[in-house]
Amino acid sequence: MIVAKDVEWDSVEVQFRAGVRPLRAIAGDFDITEAAIRQRAKKHGWVRNPASLKRERVNAQLAAGSQEASQETSQRVACEVDREVQADVEDMERGVRVNRLILEKIEEDLPKAKGFKTYKAAAEASKTAIENIRRIRGLDAPMDLGAMTDEQLAALAKGKAPA
Repeated sequence: MIVAKDVEWDSVEVQFRAGVRPLRAIAGDFDITEAAIRQRAKKHGWVRNPASLKRERVNAQLAAGSQEASQETSQRVACEVDREVQADVEDMERGVRVNRLILEKIEEDLPKAKGFKTYKAAAEASKTAIENIRRIRGLDAPMDLGAMTDEQLAALAKGKAPA
């Protein structure tokens, strides 16, 4: 006879719906198989798509019946997504700090440098550090003009950053 494990399926559902961690990691945390999570998700209609979180919240509020349970699950999913977003922000800030330290060190050591190769290496390292900072901050990300509002396009036309 197989004994069912005591699994916190609510917590599994929250992490599954948040979609920020691999299924294998979630399964490892709860000592279950990925297949068990997939089966449970299919059986209960869990959707693994953080982009649809807003739509899910709206639908949960409009749905009759277990409205409170749906809202609680949505809030827990949002909290999980928020935690992962915060971790990403911290990683990005750390990356910016490290690249700025590299630039400062290059600037500090450059007057002592001798030879073309040293200057070239410093220039390449500076360029890479600057590119990293710009990439982390999203300064070189292409703009999606089709998704912008009229106000944002007007600000862009005036040479201002769209809000």
